[in-house]
Amino acid sequence: MARPRNPHLDTQILHATRRLLEREGVEHLTMDAIAVEANVSKPAIYRRYANKDEIVLSLNISDSVPVADIDTGSFGDDIREVCASLIASLKTMPRNVAGPQ
Repeated sequence: MARPRNPHLDTQILHATRRLLEREGVEHLTMDAIAVEANVSKPAIYRRYANKDEIVLSLNISDSVPVADIDTGSFGDDIREVCASLIASLKTMPRNVAGPQ
């Protein structure tokens, strides 16, 4: 039986990616640098993400999810509000942080 994934590693990887992006921008971001910054192995990263673009997209999505609960009274409207918030956030994100998404 496979060992369960450590959910804290996901957080470490995303936080490390954010720090690297803030310091160096997406053009200097590498999987090696993320592994070193997060203090995790590269295989641990690749078990979760296929490449650095997926990590950056995951970071952007996690940063874009509204903090406040959205309750319009309709599940469909709630989903539309969350999506609108995510799209607005990604459109205003600086290119050096957003990467190629």
